[in-house]
Amino acid sequence: NWRVMPGVLLGSALIWGGYALLNYCVLLAFAGMQRSFVATTTALVASAFGMVLPSSPGALGVFEAAVIEALAVFGYTRSMAGVYALLLHLYTNLVLILLGLASLAFEGVRFAQLREQAVPTTEASGGAVDQHPPLPGV
Repeated sequence: NWRVMPGVLLGSALIWGGYALLNYCVLLAFAGMQRSFVATTTALVASAFGMVLPSSPGALGVFEAAVIEALAVFGYTRSMAGVYALLLHLYTNLVLILLGLASLAFEGVRFAQLREQAVPTTEASGGAVDQHPPLPGV
């Protein structure tokens, strides 16, 4: 439905803008580093492309490498860019984890329920098939 496209584009732009602002705000925590919104936004785009590559859970390592390389183009030292990348990755993941926990609490879902719904996987099966009914309210 093409009528929803402007809202979708606006929502996407707001999300990207929020992430760009977050990246810049994390950079402000570093004394002595050049402040550049363009550099941190470039690092955001590079990390987004890096996240599509197959990697470890949470893109640990790939995210940091993409941010380091993007910031190196702007003259940041690799060591400072590395510390920035680690702090940024830690902060964004911590926020998502806390929001997820808050969402579970808001929905009234407990870890015991999640454990009961979990289906063990085996390497040979290539993954699990959910054989349990969905959680109430999910």
